[in-house]
Amino acid sequence: MLDNQIHNWIIKRIIELLIQQNRTLPELANECNLASATIQNYISGKTTMKIENIITVGVALSGSLNNFFDNMDASLYRKISVEIQNLK
Repeated sequence: MLDNQIHNWIIKRIIELLIQQNRTLPELANECNLASATIQNYISGKTTMKIENIITVGVALSGSLNNFFDNMDASLYRKISVEIQNLK
């Protein structure tokens, strides 16, 4: 389970990339095979993103997870990396 600091960073990053790319939530949801309401619930903080969906959304927005997490604080990155590795 992600801690709030990581989750908040991920949500801010998603919003930042959506704005930079002039994309909408429905466009992102469609590309990720997720419901628009699901992504909206993540962004509003109603639900916490699953690791699988972080990977899917991160790659859809950035082309790779490395690009998605490129400016994340090193200590947070270590935590999320462990979560991703545990998924495998």
